[in-house]
Amino acid sequence: MPHSLIDAREPLWRLARERIAHPDLPTVTWRAIWDTAEGIGASAGVLDGAVAVEHPDLVGAKLTVRRYVSATALAPLDVAHATHTVTTLVGQGAARVRGIAPGAHLFVASVVGPDGTADSGDVVAGLRWLATCEPTILVIPLGNAHDDPDITDALALFAQRDIPIFVAAGNSYPASVQFPARDASAIATGAIDERGELLMSCCREPRLDLVAPGMRIWAAIAADREQPGNGTSTACTLTAGAALLAVSAAGGGRPSRDSIVASVCAPGT
Repeated sequence: MPHSLIDAREPLWRLARERIAHPDLPTVTWRAIWDTAEGIGASAGVLDGAVAVEHPDLVGAKLTVRRYVSATALAPLDVAHATHTVTTLVGQGAARVRGIAPGAHLFVASVVGPDGTADSGDVVAGLRWLATCEPTILVIPLGNAHDDPDITDALALFAQRDIPIFVAAGNSYPASVQFPARDASAIATGAIDERGELLMSCCREPRLDLVAPGMRIWAAIAADREQPGNGTSTACTLTAGAALLAVSAAGGGRPSRDSIVASVCAPGT
């Protein structure tokens, strides 16, 4: 574990500093205009699991979490995945993790049960609530092998408002890009290594819309523990952080989906 403060911006700084990019796919990077941006004026809807809200770097964060797990299992909910996502985005930097956009507001729909899966009805309910929060972007670092028309209909609530929907492509190559990343409304996000190459596990067919770092990305996984994350969920989260900064640096408001995507991949890709 790093002995100094974990700064979630570092993977993006490194891409820009060393001019690393995938040769064929738009690659998320860092822009100098974001240097003073904190995410203020931007918000994200996040579909994930339970969050360790007691982590010291989430104290004071603009964070609203609502649980949508229908099962009443006795097993405790796993907080690792979602806590990694949330601290990467809005860690306050007071203790151990400084997120990419600590001033942004996150709305988190917790839909992943104790067994690590999400019920379709819970996902739809979570998405419908997130739509009422009117976030600037939607982040889904989750996926499944099977399409679901009810989830597609819920995603349309965001697409109709031109809200970018960043979704993890999945980590089961050579299997196809997972749902909902392969949905027409989604921005399918792949993961690259420190050389700009796709991770071997990264799903890529029928399409990837952009890629971001997804290897050894440090953040919190519990109230008292930090750990590196790997894969497209991590890449999706970093992309979302860049998008929040792009919106914040532009003064907030509601930029279009295409303008946000162009901003996070510019310049050079």
